[in-house]
Amino acid sequence: MNRLFIFEASMCISALMLLASCQKPETLDDSGNDSSTEKPVLRLNSDAEIPISYEGGKGEISYELLNATEDGRIDASGDSWISSFDTSVDGKVTFTVSENKIEEARSGKVRVSYLYDGSSSVYFEVTINQAAAPGKTEGAFDISINQSTISYSTAECIVKPKDPDMNYISMVVKKSIVEVFLGDDEAWFEDDMLLFEQSASMYSMSLQDYLENYKYQKGDLVYKAAGLTPDTEYWCYAYGMEFDEDGIPVMLTTISKAEFKTAKPESDNENFIITVSAIGETGIEALYIPYSDDVLYYYDNIVETNLLKYSGTTESKLAQFAYDYIHPWVANGTFTIEDWGYYGAQAKNFWNIKTDGTKYYAMAMVLNNDGSAKDGKVWYVEYDMPSLNGASSAKANAVRPQYMK
Repeated sequence: MNRLFIFEASMCISALMLLASCQKPETLDDSGNDSSTEKPVLRLNSDAEIPISYEGGKGEISYELLNATEDGRIDASGDSWISSFDTSVDGKVTFTVSENKIEEARSGKVRVSYLYDGSSSVYFEVTINQAAAPGKTEGAFDISINQSTISYSTAECIVKPKDPDMNYISMVVKKSIVEVFLGDDEAWFEDDMLLFEQSASMYSMSLQDYLENYKYQKGDLVYKAAGLTPDTEYWCYAYGMEFDEDGIPVMLTTISKAEFKTAKPESDNENFIITVSAIGETGIEALYIPYSDDVLYYYDNIVETNLLKYSGTTESKLAQFAYDYIHPWVANGTFTIEDWGYYGAQAKNFWNIKTDGTKYYAMAMVLNNDGSAKDGKVWYVEYDMPSLNGASSAKANAVRPQYMK
């Protein structure tokens, strides 16, 4: 009996072993995981570090995705200067790197992720190394002032770029306007661009078209700036610039400059001194010298046809015209009387003066608080373009303007 039991038991064990050996074994992946629960695998197929020039541009990353799920998707993100990610093409991620405008290299990360099952993800990271912006050329211009041409309101500037093929801008500016930017040429450049954008909008032009049509210079340049304020410090300055492929203005050089100061005129203790001279074929320069630097006064250049609706003397007509122009703005609080007036000697260029003998009046008056002329007094010079002397090589828009008050 015992032998029979042992034999039967051994037969049963053999049968069980045979049954087990006929079943399909479980498949494991390389990591030993059950293949029926394999997770997505995201692999980088391109370099782990990508170099980009300082100008910026397009970049591309290649990858391989295994075990994709029905609800999965590729996502990409990076530093603020890395943008415009495109994951629409399988196996590829493209992106855009903005220009590096500082003279230091920078590095950033791009993370490429595969998101699935609502909250799960796998990812890898790539390092983006961007080169530093090249340093701006220093001493790119030789600038000098023709001392014999410095007057109360004019000065001749001589600009010689070392690169004759480079586009550049040169103007004359009051030192008081830009001295806040000293030591920060980029800030000065950006402030210039803001002013030029305002001018471009007046012409319904883009900034690039405006500068290319009205401001760009190339090669040696000699020009006379007129309409300068007497007894005032100025700089004649220049810098090279261009527009990048995105139409963004780029400064190529540091700012070169030459300083000068206009002459101080002698005043009359009782009266305004007003002189008018031609600058070019259709421009004039009016110089206004008050009897005291302490009086707030208004000046203008008025065409005779604007006075036809008024009666009385020329003086009273000019006073009424100026009052009608100034008073509404002061009365409604838009401007104060200080916004309309000036102190000390001033020079102003007026352009597009008619050459057919039309009469004009260069006038000045001390202001009352309501915009009227103090004591009704107006000083003026009557002229027409054919009668003027003193035509010069003064250049329109050669003086960088101030912001509106």
